[in-house]
Amino acid sequence: MNRYENPAIIIGGNENGLGMIRNLGRNGINVYCVVDKMDVAVYSKYCKEYFIFPGVTYDLPKLKTFLNKFKNRLSCKAVLFPFSDISILNLSSLMGEI
Repeated sequence: MNRYENPAIIIGGNENGLGMIRNLGRNGINVYCVVDKMDVAVYSKYCKEYFIFPGVTYDLPKLKTFLNKFKNRLSCKAVLFPFSDISILNLSSLMGEI
């Protein structure tokens, strides 16, 4: 059983995303990762599930579509962790919509 109910969604990967996945996973948080292409972060044993969605980190409509579909799979709200400047800008413009 996990210590925390709310899962984390890592948007983007690379070494920073991998570090975040490891730290959150070690602390009992379910971690999901969404990346544009196959990435080192998805190989972590702490990554519960990963999604390869081309363009998701920089394309606002694709990010919105992914997040709206993914939230229907979850029983609670998730915490989002973007790992690029454009992902941060896109997420901030979506606040209140997702």
